[in-house]
Amino acid sequence: MVCRGQTTRNSGGAMGARADALAERFHESNGAVIAFVERCDEDLWRAPVHDDGRQVNVVAHHIAEARIVYPPLLASLLGGQRLAGILDGTDGDPDAAWAAVHAYNAAHDAAHQACTREEVLAALRELIAVLSDADLDHAVAFPYSPVPVSGQQLIERLPIGHPRFHLVGLEATREALRRDRTLAGA
Repeated sequence: MVCRGQTTRNSGGAMGARADALAERFHESNGAVIAFVERCDEDLWRAPVHDDGRQVNVVAHHIAEARIVYPPLLASLLGGQRLAGILDGTDGDPDAAWAAVHAYNAAHDAAHQACTREEVLAALRELIAVLSDADLDHAVAFPYSPVPVSGQQLIERLPIGHPRFHLVGLEATREALRRDRTLAGA
């Protein structure tokens, strides 16, 4: 497991060099989101995210909640099990998978409009599972990809890439709010 810089053995064996490197990249990505959330004032926390429309607090909560979803998703995929949860019933159809994700995100948005920084920070600091180097090489079918993807690609896209993707919009929102405040004060 990985938690704020600490690692332990998982069921697939000890983490290898590549898994250690991915864990470090995860910590950097997660740390950037934590730093962003810690610096949010109330106006930014409730502002709509640039090129997204959801509030900053909702997107930050979405990032934190996704971290809870990834470990069982990755374990299922790499263990050859059928996906359950929001992708259940999509039968490997990328369009159906994306429709399920968009529906899930819309429901998440409605349910978490009032989430607090403290809730989000607590979730961001939760544990996340990591994989062995052998797991990183294992290729599996993934609902959003027409070709099999490796465990490493899944880690790079999900727990590392997903927060970074959203952080771009969050930072753009911060900059736009800062610019608006400067113009209003001028």
